[in-house]
Amino acid sequence: MSPPYPSRIQDLAVLAALAGDDVLKLCRPVIDDPDFATWSGSIKNRHHYGAGGLQYHTFEVVVLCLRHADFAREEGHVVDDKVLMCAAMWHDMAKVRDYSRPSYHILGTPELWENAPHHRLIHHISASAIEWNLHARACRAAPALVDHVTHCILSHHAAHGSPIMPKTREAWILHLCDCMCARVDDCGRVEMKA
Repeated sequence: MSPPYPSRIQDLAVLAALAGDDVLKLCRPVIDDPDFATWSGSIKNRHHYGAGGLQYHTFEVVVLCLRHADFAREEGHVVDDKVLMCAAMWHDMAKVRDYSRPSYHILGTPELWENAPHHRLIHHISASAIEWNLHARACRAAPALVDHVTHCILSHHAAHGSPIMPKTREAWILHLCDCMCARVDDCGRVEMKA
């Protein structure tokens, strides 16, 4: 799909609410952030590039994670939907600081989103984990939930830039669904150029 991306913010709110009122409360900063709704998911020629790409990528990752969790349960595995939903919603939240919004663009030409200094100095993986922790602790979420979601966020790129590898079922589901979503979208960009 190419920009502009359709809004999936309401769909994200519904999915969070279905996981429970406490999950919706924990995910509210993501859902209600106006920058999250309009930000690019990456820089040029990468997955979910362009206005609205970030929220659209997050929606796809949430859906893929929930579908895989259902499949895993059918196979007899235990999956914590609260952990998975919070981790999928927050995993890329800080990309609103990793990329800079174009200050201007000429009508009829694409916007030029670029890496901001935050991307090199802090990176969305670290910042998303910090922001999640601040909000979840302010909401008095259970420490085990806070730590498990933090682990999922910190490990979601696995060997490709994360400070730690996934060590739980939920962390692996998030990593693999995030990677699949991004790489499938990348393939669409290659096909469009061909």
